[in-house]
Amino acid sequence: MKGVKMKNLLELSRWEYRFLLLPEAVANFLDEVCEFMQQIRYEQPITRTVYLNSDNYAVPWGYSLRLRKYLSHYSNPIQIDPGEAYRLEIKVAGDNHRREKTLLELPLKEAIAYAQDFLGDHVCEPLRPYTVAEYQRLHFVPRHGEGLRLTVDRDTRYSFFSFAVSNDRSIPIGREDFARVEIKLGEGGAETAAHAKLLSLLEKYRSLPVISKRETANSLVGRYIDLFGDDFFKELSRCEVESKFLLDHPNPAALLIGLKKMLLKSGPYFLPQAYPYIQQAASINHYWGRRDGGGKLCDGLKLQLYGKMLRPIFKRDTEVRLTAVGRIPVLVRREVKEAPFVYTPEDYRQTLADAANSLGELSPVGYVYRLRRAFWPENFHSKRIFHISIDEISSPTGKKMYQLEVEYTGRHHGGHLLQDPQAAQDEIVNEVGELSAIVLDFCNRDRECLKPTTLTKFDWLTQGG
Repeated sequence: MKGVKMKNLLELSRWEYRFLLLPEAVANFLDEVCEFMQQIRYEQPITRTVYLNSDNYAVPWGYSLRLRKYLSHYSNPIQIDPGEAYRLEIKVAGDNHRREKTLLELPLKEAIAYAQDFLGDHVCEPLRPYTVAEYQRLHFVPRHGEGLRLTVDRDTRYSFFSFAVSNDRSIPIGREDFARVEIKLGEGGAETAAHAKLLSLLEKYRSLPVISKRETANSLVGRYIDLFGDDFFKELSRCEVESKFLLDHPNPAALLIGLKKMLLKSGPYFLPQAYPYIQQAASINHYWGRRDGGGKLCDGLKLQLYGKMLRPIFKRDTEVRLTAVGRIPVLVRREVKEAPFVYTPEDYRQTLADAANSLGELSPVGYVYRLRRAFWPENFHSKRIFHISIDEISSPTGKKMYQLEVEYTGRHHGGHLLQDPQAAQDEIVNEVGELSAIVLDFCNRDRECLKPTTLTKFDWLTQGG
């Protein structure tokens, strides 16, 4: 790229795994780690990481663009200077949690231009600093052997560079009181004694897999933006109405942006003025199955983990209805979302026990990483709000599935309200079908990348996902 001077170029390839460590366990965990690992100390203990993206999340799935520098203390507030030197890290996801990394030392402005050029046609909007995290990072390497590195991040503080505020000054959006343990494995690292000891310690202290800081920051942006949204209500109590599609597309991020733009031009749909952009959220979903009357394993309990919060979700009594428009299957099922709670091993076990008392014996199925990008169109005539999303679902083995969903979310006040729940459900199913037909037609205009399905994430996981 013209005008870019590369001070240092290093290609890295490794596997990365992240875990949540509760604050009360950190001191003992670190004491035990130091028995077989050596801490590498640095003069500047605070790490700042700036994540690049656009307001519509134009960075494709599988890419991570970040700018990193090291500080002697936390910033309050966090401000950035286009002329400051940062280390640009471009991570490209490979198979089974493998990451290919490119490192460059560049001024911030040039680093953004380099990242934009690196992605080329894969990114359809200009990049900018989007979120930032500052945290205290501890580094450890094995006393004997190679191929492994351990980092422990504490007191992580997140901020957002809002489109409505100056791009060089951020808005605080969250702070973590737990530690993040990250294991980086090179060739042969998984077979080392240090790796086995680390996994044993994580099990001892009841650690759980956790989403990345980048995905946490994106999720916190969504919650911050929700503070400015309008109130709405749901006509159907504890009922989920949605259509699902299997997605096979080279760039789902660009497809979702194009779908949003088309929908706002061609029909009776609009987006809220407060935030007309795509939002992103992430979670790790743990699943347990129960046996139905015929002995078949079916949905029992889902525990959705974000940060150190867990939310129990129950889904059952699924009915598949075919819509009049396009004959697209729409799933109607009972959905109960309980109040989230802070993860502790004791409350975790009690939640499982309570669910088993209600549902019968539960069988652990596994967990998935879910990354979701979504926007919320509202129908001008019915005042109903829908949720159009694309999910990237990853299993611990590295298998992936992409799904697009069209789901009824709620309704703004106004218009004719049906008192009969069944009549309201019929109307909502039809509206989901109408919107789904538009979505299907747009996504398949050039090639068949979208196929209607009734496959749930629970089904995918139990079928070898």
